[in-house]
Amino acid sequence: MGALQSEWATGLTGTRAISLDRLDIVARAAELRHPILILHSDDDGFVPSGASHRLAAARPDLVRLESFQVARHTKLWNYDPQRWSDTIRTWLADMGLSAVAGSR
Repeated sequence: MGALQSEWATGLTGTRAISLDRLDIVARAAELRHPILILHSDDDGFVPSGASHRLAAARPDLVRLESFQVARHTKLWNYDPQRWSDTIRTWLADMGLSAVAGSR
C-alpha cells in the first residue's frame, strides 16, 4: 500500500503514485453523477459488502444495491441466475435503457 502511494516506487509499479483516499467512493459519494447498480453478496468472503451498503445509503437517488446471501465472491449468477438476470433487466428498464422500458 505504501509503495502504491509513493513516487519512489514508480519504476516498480509502472504508474505514478496513487492517492488511495481518492479511491474511496463512499467518501466521494457526492461526486457521483450516474446511476449505479450493485449486486453484492453479504457473505462474499473476499470483498466485504459494507462499502456497498454505505454507498447505497449515501446516494439512494443514484445507487441501487441488490444484496445476495450465500453466493460468495463472483458467484452471484451461478447461485441465482434468474434473480441476477431479473435484477439487471429491471434496473435497465427502470433507467430507460432497454427494449422493455415502459412495458412493466
